[in-house]
Amino acid sequence: MSKVENLINKTKELLKKDDYPEVIETCADILEINSDNEFALRFMGISNFHLKNFKESEKYLEKAYQNNPKYDKIVEDYGMVLLELDKLDKALSLYDDYFKSPDIYRKNEVKKYFITLAKECSYRNKINEALKCYDYYLNHQIDEEILSSKINLLIHLKRFDDCMSCYDLLIDLEDDEHKLSGLYYDKILCLEFKALKLYDKFIKEQNRVYPDGMYVQPINYYVYLEEMYTCYTKSLEIFWKKVCFDKVELKSWYNHLSNNLANNTNPEEFFDNLFNIDSEDTMGWCNKIDSIGYVFRDYAYNYYDLLLERNPDSIQILNKKAEFLYYSKPTVSLKLYERILELNEYDKDALKQKLRLLYKLKWYGKAYEFIKSLPDNMNGITSEISDIAELLTDNKKYSEAIYCYEKLLQYNPSEISSITNIKKIWKEAGMKEAKKNSKYYLDWIDVIISRNDVIWCPKEGCNGKLCHIVQGFNGKRLLGRNMILGEYIDCDENATHYCPKCKKEYEYGVECFNYDMNDSVLYEYAVTLILAIKHYILNSYTNEENINILQERLYTEYHLDKREVNAFINKLEKLNYINKMITLN
Repeated sequence: MSKVENLINKTKELLKKDDYPEVIETCADILEINSDNEFALRFMGISNFHLKNFKESEKYLEKAYQNNPKYDKIVEDYGMVLLELDKLDKALSLYDDYFKSPDIYRKNEVKKYFITLAKECSYRNKINEALKCYDYYLNHQIDEEILSSKINLLIHLKRFDDCMSCYDLLIDLEDDEHKLSGLYYDKILCLEFKALKLYDKFIKEQNRVYPDGMYVQPINYYVYLEEMYTCYTKSLEIFWKKVCFDKVELKSWYNHLSNNLANNTNPEEFFDNLFNIDSEDTMGWCNKIDSIGYVFRDYAYNYYDLLLERNPDSIQILNKKAEFLYYSKPTVSLKLYERILELNEYDKDALKQKLRLLYKLKWYGKAYEFIKSLPDNMNGITSEISDIAELLTDNKKYSEAIYCYEKLLQYNPSEISSITNIKKIWKEAGMKEAKKNSKYYLDWIDVIISRNDVIWCPKEGCNGKLCHIVQGFNGKRLLGRNMILGEYIDCDENATHYCPKCKKEYEYGVECFNYDMNDSVLYEYAVTLILAIKHYILNSYTNEENINILQERLYTEYHLDKREVNAFINKLEKLNYINKMITLN
């Protein structure tokens, strides 16, 4: 391996560590041996760039570029240095040879270079320079990606006339009918946003306050108004000719626009009637704003403001704006949902979204107070309350968390995971007194009253006397009551009774118990734990192994303590549902 190769390998290791001073030294050693070494010239330039030695960086990268003007990575590095030195014209000219004789294999790299230059200019707030980058490329080649990038910038600048010119170029390039429809619609949006901009100018000029005693020639408002109406008229024309078949959901909105253009010549009345909506127009407006998309997000926000300015109590518009701002402005979204709840305290979507936002913002105190204010008969918001309860637990607000879990059980008695979480909190917070006084500790066992005695076989002509199937902890199922305990049968796992006469199995109710149904929460909890026990019994292999697994599950998954586990097992054995054979530890 040559000395130059060794130095190059050393430089690569130094680059991994971003050790640019050392990189400069090793590259200098390489250039002493070969002053035209491309690797050394390039990374000498890059290292000086990172150390903000832009003049030095320019010197080395310029030489690297002169030696190999078709190496795109060198062109990009050199262009960034020139941009730092305010030599944009020179940076733009680096690909002049490419434009004279385009190479299809370099096309993507060239486009990437000009887009990168433009974005760097935008980051520096040099907007005209950014547009110059796009125009330089477009003056040599018309390209869809470059045009789209330029349009995004022009939209941000609210330069709608320039935007529409770019859309015209894109439309000329496109053959696909569906894509053409989309381009025409984007052009329509530019027309409509220009109209809004003109109306805003009109209002500002109309409300301008002039100094006392000073005469100012009043502006010709109708220059703005005439152009505004022209924008909307063109918008309608393009929609019905080019877009309506692809955007059927927008027809009602454009009919609404058309009617207002026909019936209102005064601009203020026109806008009031356009944005002052009834229930029939609301869905059309919602579809319209949904169609605007990510690129025009600021203008969608503007539409919502104009609508709510004239329709402050429209729940549908308030809800749409709240959804629109959910991720970008959660606190504003929250206020909108609160406004909806002022108008309709039982609006379930608003309730759910408010709870989700409070969780998202980690405002657990406000969330708890809000949950306390909820009515007793509210359903459909259990997952949101559960999230808040978890957040309260994480922040050691144990009593508040328990309140939320109890609220959940009030709304949905089958939400028995809430009881598990309450017991988990008792253990974590050492709340012995709260556990002792709670109905969720031991009282639920008393809900199981007796086994349901179905005596006679329902099969026609049999009339045999049924016996209970007893779950055995040894993995086998036994016949109890009127059969000798220990006579094994192979029956369906859901069966609760067996007829020895006709050899048929039957299932009666939820594990064939009589329950005290006065408390639906305790009933659901008891049934859930009975089914959990049955699952492990049916899948056991030995007595001892099954009991240990069962104990572990009840301790860790359901957070029962040993006293509860033993009381539960003893109750089921007493009712001839299980035969444990050995004592639980």
